[in-house]
Amino acid sequence: MTPTQLNFQSRALLERNLGRVSVQGELFDFKGPRSGHWYFGLKDGRASVRAVMFASDNARVRFEPREGMLVTIHGRVTIYEASGSFQVQASGMEPAGEGVQAAAFEALKRKLEKEGLFDPARKKLLPAHPRSVGVVTSPQAAALQDILKVLQHRAPHVNVLLAPARVQGQGAAAELRQAVLQLAHSGRVEVIILGRGGGSAEDLNAFNDEALARAVAACGVPVVSAVGHETDRTILDFVADRYASTPSAAAALVTPSRDETLKRLEGLLQRLHQTVDGRLQGARLRLLRAQQRIPSARHVLMDRQQQLDELEARARRAVVARIKNARGGLSSVQGRLSGAHPAVQVRARRAALARAQGALLAASPARRLKAAAHAHHTLSQRGQAAMATRLRDARQRLAQSTARLDALSPLAVLTRGYALVRRAEDGALVRTPGDAPAGTTLRIKLRDGAVRAQSLGPDHGEEP
Repeated sequence: MTPTQLNFQSRALLERNLGRVSVQGELFDFKGPRSGHWYFGLKDGRASVRAVMFASDNARVRFEPREGMLVTIHGRVTIYEASGSFQVQASGMEPAGEGVQAAAFEALKRKLEKEGLFDPARKKLLPAHPRSVGVVTSPQAAALQDILKVLQHRAPHVNVLLAPARVQGQGAAAELRQAVLQLAHSGRVEVIILGRGGGSAEDLNAFNDEALARAVAACGVPVVSAVGHETDRTILDFVADRYASTPSAAAALVTPSRDETLKRLEGLLQRLHQTVDGRLQGARLRLLRAQQRIPSARHVLMDRQQQLDELEARARRAVVARIKNARGGLSSVQGRLSGAHPAVQVRARRAALARAQGALLAASPARRLKAAAHAHHTLSQRGQAAMATRLRDARQRLAQSTARLDALSPLAVLTRGYALVRRAEDGALVRTPGDAPAGTTLRIKLRDGAVRAQSLGPDHGEEP
């Protein structure tokens, strides 16, 4: 017989002798392609069987089949002639309870959640700008290439350290746990991506391991779960510090986009310019007000000289008035004594002369001039001291403002290796390749000066 004849007769023999059957087992490797047909397997503790349920039949099913669910299917045993595969062609399906694998998953999930391993307050924050990223996955997995591609595009400066491990099969969970511990203890990575591509619930079973979950929870480095299976969650997804639906999404999660970072830096630079301009203007205004409050030394001395002149003039006028009064009194005394005895006249004149001398001495401008000179000296010292104090305070405020401006200066950004690129013709910033078509003359501002360059046009090749 040919293979076709053998498969045909075997199919007819099975369908004729077994007829319709009902089979109960745990769902695994469930697939539902665009055709609408369902392809899956049923298993118990010792064996498994493949099954198919066409769209016309599964449209009557009133529940959503899930991996690990215990179901009962009704149909007929047959052989798929094209490959000679033994299978059950199901025409009906009903839930029969919770599968063993699903029950174990829920039990472990409840246990770890009760212990607080899922608590958001326990989870660590991801570094904003990591310089090194650890990856735990299979070296042959497409997930690794997806991660590397995203990291190269978003942050080519980031170092990637791979800790290889199997991602499915017996012993995979232990290898994954050991790889996480090695990266965490190496001190060479700031964040770890742990995951693989999609697969069936059976394929993802290693990521439901209790020991792996506890190792991730105790890890001193933030861990991102990147198991590419969005319909079902693994225990790792709940324990990890962050969850990503795919390995590519995890790579994008741990590294900021270079373009977004440059755009944010440009915005910060503009804000810095505005802040510096505002503070410079404020410092200039405060300095001007301080200068206006501090009179010049020349004006102070002129005011004090004018006050001294006024005091001297007033003293002179008082002396002249006292002398006139004294002379008048002396004339009166002389008149009254003109007819008296000569001795009496002499004594009277001497007494009058003594009084006049006393009055002249009391009215002498020398004492007032001395007091005025002392007052002038005191006022001058106070004015100079006040002026020196205000000048010193103004200089100190100016020095503090200058220090703050230096700290906010955009030149500090340029010292870290950044540059500002402008078009030479109009001074406009070059933000995208389209802003500098081929032949455009550019002016590149560096830390210690500027250089001129000419654009060759947008570069569509690999980034350095």
